[in-house]
Amino acid sequence: MSAAESGPGRGAKACVLLLGASLIAVGALIVLASGNQPGVLNPSFRIPWWLLAPLYVLTARLTVDFEFRKDSHSIALTQLPVALGLVFVSPLAHLASRLVASMVDLGARRSPPLKIFFNLGIDTMEVALVTGAVTLLGRSDVPGPRLWLGLLLGLLASEVLSHISLAAVMGLLGAPMTVNRLVRTLGFALISASVFACLAVVAVTAMWTERRVVVVILLLAASLTVAYRGHRRLSAQQRTTEALYDFVKELGPLCADAEETRDVLEQIRVLLHARHLDLALSAGTDGAWRHVAVFDGVPLTPFDATVIADSIAQTGAAAPPSGWPHLSSA
Repeated sequence: MSAAESGPGRGAKACVLLLGASLIAVGALIVLASGNQPGVLNPSFRIPWWLLAPLYVLTARLTVDFEFRKDSHSIALTQLPVALGLVFVSPLAHLASRLVASMVDLGARRSPPLKIFFNLGIDTMEVALVTGAVTLLGRSDVPGPRLWLGLLLGLLASEVLSHISLAAVMGLLGAPMTVNRLVRTLGFALISASVFACLAVVAVTAMWTERRVVVVILLLAASLTVAYRGHRRLSAQQRTTEALYDFVKELGPLCADAEETRDVLEQIRVLLHARHLDLALSAGTDGAWRHVAVFDGVPLTPFDATVIADSIAQTGAAAPPSGWPHLSSA
């Protein structure tokens, strides 16, 4: 690869690094300018920053995933730890817990360093915007309308900034996002952020009077999230079964030697989300079998399919060893 071809890639990465560094620097300045006092002047108790960080990791992992108007959405329920940090943790400690949690979560997912750095910038601005909004509206002795309004405005501003920044990064990396898609995803994000921010307000208000209620809230949130994800998996399986039934019931007789038979198997393999699909046919009374198979979208010759089937029968392996020389590439 020539320097001219590799230059734009390096330039795009440099722009992403610059954007991430700018977000971190601006966010840190906002947090420092907001002072070191929580959103409530005299909270009934304090939460250590190191205890808030695992909650950020947990809410980032237990996402709510669903489809809306043919778009897939994944919502991380970070509004609760943001609200807790705003009320019961000092701004600098809150920022530290947010960044530590993000590095742990993204590091465990083995995300690329460039993505981790950019996300640290977004997370910094999230804490900064919420803290800055509450500071501008004025702190109070007890949680009240001004605090909750600052929380909501900060979260909404953070969603707008993160989506615009993400669209800019995707454009720099050669995968531009259309304006229509940006508007759709941003609109949905603003609605979901508002809903879950309101739930976080209810949770923090309950904790203000009885701190042990946080255990009940966390258990309830985790249980509902796990139940919903289980429901999603079951619904996906049902949709796959229905799609497979609709596909198969329209089929007519097939000839094992016909090329369209492998095309049909490939479509069934995709519907089943299978890596390997093998159709075994009895070739006669002598116990011999004929095989028609597809493997990762590659149609296999009858010889290939027979070798694979025999290997699976003998070893229990779900796939042939990599690099087999007799696998057909056609």
